[in-house]
Amino acid sequence: MAKDHLKLIAELHEVCDRNLAKGALTCLYDEVVELVSRHLKADVCTIYLFDENTQKLRLSATVGLKFDREKPVLLAPGEGLVGRCLETRRPLVEKVGSRNPHFKAVPGLEEEKYDAYLAVPMLMGDTRIGVLMLQRGKNRHFLEKDVIAVRAVSSKLAYLIENARLHQSLQGQIGPDAPALPPAHAAASAPPAAGNCASSAGASPARAWPSASRAVGSPGRSTRS
Repeated sequence: MAKDHLKLIAELHEVCDRNLAKGALTCLYDEVVELVSRHLKADVCTIYLFDENTQKLRLSATVGLKFDREKPVLLAPGEGLVGRCLETRRPLVEKVGSRNPHFKAVPGLEEEKYDAYLAVPMLMGDTRIGVLMLQRGKNRHFLEKDVIAVRAVSSKLAYLIENARLHQSLQGQIGPDAPALPPAHAAASAPPAAGNCASSAGASPARAWPSASRAVGSPGRSTRS
């Protein structure tokens, strides 16, 4: 893996530890999309999270798209390139995404102006966590080294999100009838006030998730051959 991509993984660990120590999943997602887009020089980076109860992918964080949090973006498995990626459980790379028969332009996002697409599923064993998607403008294709880097990031995120769910369950924060996604996922439509993610580094939450280095369990395979 390229030196810059190794630096990406190292910074991802720092971002995860900082936000999980605060129990701030929403802030984690916002920082991750910014971090990944910056390192991979992508115009767009988006996290979609999958809810097993509703069987829908929900746009939870993005850099580069015109996303109105008051208007949730929901996709079913197999719907659009993101849904197709989750359905096949394999990375999807396109030089011109709009030429793929599964492409679906979501009104308002204006993603169709970006040609290159890279979508990687976030998986924890057989559990579908979501999809990490990157986009670039014309003639800025994604290479194999980019796919490798994003797969590493998606595997890490899947591991942390699933452990956050488990930790919440063990702490009694969610009951058997609660949605499959933790509260922070649902709170994506009501984000923290501007600057809170960065300024609350010293806050002491009522409960916190385990850090990236102390998460419960062990990571599963992120993709299937």
